[in-house]
Amino acid sequence: MGKEQKELELKLILQKNFFDDRMIWATNIETAIEKDTAGAEVEKATELNLQTGVSYRFMPNWSAGVELRNHHEFSGYGYRNHEHSAWFFGPSVHYATKNWWMNVAWRAQMPWVKTFKDEQLEVVLGGRIYGGEHARNEFAINFGVPF
Repeated sequence: MGKEQKELELKLILQKNFFDDRMIWATNIETAIEKDTAGAEVEKATELNLQTGVSYRFMPNWSAGVELRNHHEFSGYGYRNHEHSAWFFGPSVHYATKNWWMNVAWRAQMPWVKTFKDEQLEVVLGGRIYGGEHARNEFAINFGVPF
């Protein structure tokens, strides 16, 4: 993000542990409002991300699982002008110690995109959305420290 781009994110993170904490189901609900003044026009957008995943600790400190993400994009502020909805699915690996943790995930875009505006159709190929919207694959590394 540059000084012409501003974003406000809100997240709700839910987690349920099973089998003496060996299996974890987590769900993240995230929304963001964005403003970009870099171009000739001020661009305003709202995003909604729904992500859920299950992981299983298969040995001390190590867990593996799968994640599903559904991304919604809206033009303007609010949820009225829906542009598209894209789905991503893939594996993840998690390593945790008492003092820090790391999660690595790869999610492939599924061919289930749904578009709501004609200009979005121009960047859809094989049921997936590209252009400036999404790539075919997402790779994420998250690092955390408990406090």
